[in-house]
Amino acid sequence: AMRRRNYRYYDHLISEAKTEDELQTIELEINEMVRERKLRTFQGLVLRNAIEIREDELTREHLDEEE
Repeated sequence: AMRRRNYRYYDHLISEAKTEDELQTIELEINEMVRERKLRTFQGLVLRNAIEIREDELTREHLDEEE
């Protein structure tokens, strides 16, 4: 249950992140959680994929603003 709660918490943080710096901090925390076995390895992979997707969204939003 703890790992699921941690997973949901970080999944929410990623979706709400507004900057790449925020995402970088979240990614470091996720890596630490996996090392401490507070998240399963596959959960860490899924969350890192979510971070990449969010980074792409932020980049696209930024490019749209420049047009």
